[in-house]
Amino acid sequence: MGRATRVSVLVALVAATVAVAALAAVASPHFKLLIDTMHFFRFGSTVADFAALAPAAIGHIQLNDV
Repeated sequence: MGRATRVSVLVALVAATVAVAALAAVASPHFKLLIDTMHFFRFGSTVADFAALAPAAIGHIQLNDV
């Protein structure tokens, strides 16, 4: 029986363009984005930036801290 290991690395990225560059640099199908909507937009990303992200690149979306 195999064992799956999940490693989470938290990296604060200040813009969608930086996140996309990180995805390209890592080049692994196991590296996914966690989109925190408040910070995503606070750091200047737009709805168009969000729409441009490949759905397969998004691992989790946080809508609210409450």
